[in-house]
This record gives sequence, structure tokens and C-alpha cells, in this order.
Amino acid sequence: MRQAHPGVPVRKTQELKTVEVTEPKPGNFVFDLGQNFSGWARLKVKGEAGTQVTLRFAEMLNPDGTVYTANLRAASAPDTYSLAGWIRRGLGAAFSPSTGFRYVEVTAIREKPTDEAITGVVLNSDAPLASSFECSNPMLNQL
Repeated sequence: MRQAHPGVPVRKTQELKTVEVTEPKPGNFVFDLGQNFSGWARLKVKGEAGTQVTLRFAEMLNPDGTVYTANLRAASAPDTYSLAGWIRRGLGAAFSPSTGFRYVEVTAIREKPTDEAITGVVLNSDAPLASSFECSNPMLNQL
């Protein structure tokens, strides 16, 4: 007999704005969402119909600012999207979940995108907040 998981559901609990956009290599734009999280990236770009936009996800950067994917071994899991008319009107697209990322590399965009081109959609167990902790160390508070 099958049964639904008895725990709380996993839901979208937050949206993260891009903290910084860099271009470590010509045409490779890296979006920093400020923290590691599990979820997906929402992309909003304009371009010609048929343009192939590729997204790669990473938890860390290489020293040269490119996304670090060596820890993924052969499972680099890029998402490739072909722009269509509705995305050119600026409505955007949501890509399938990618666990554990902070950085999103976007390629095949002709001009530098704004920091609004990528939004991180955070997924968590939707449990009620049971407690909180705050101290004088901002890094510990972020953790």
C-alpha cells in the first residue's frame, strides 16, 4: 500500500535576488545569489527566438571567477533553454530544481544582463518556525 509522506510538504519558501553579476570570461555571466540553497533559478532575458541559453549551477567559484563544477564529476547537469516569443516579452522561465547551488552561470546572452535576470527560488520543508538565534557575529547569524 502506498502512502504520502507523513511530514510537512516541501514548498517555495523564499526568493533570493542576485547579489552580484560578473563576467569572468567573455559571454559567461555568473550570478551570485548570496547563499547556498536548494531550489531552482528563474531566468528573465530577452533574445532572438531560437537562441540557446545555458545555465550551469555551482556551490563555489574557481579562483578565476568561473563556476566550480569539478565536485559534480560527470553530472554537471546544465540546463539549456531555447528562447521563444513569450520569453522575449520578458515573462521569464523557471528551470527544474537543482540541489545545492549559490552561483548560476548563464551563457549565450549578447549583452551583460541585469541582476534581475536570475532569481533564486528556495525550496524547504514548510515547517513552522520553532525557534531562532541571533548573536553579534553576522557570519554566524547568516549560517
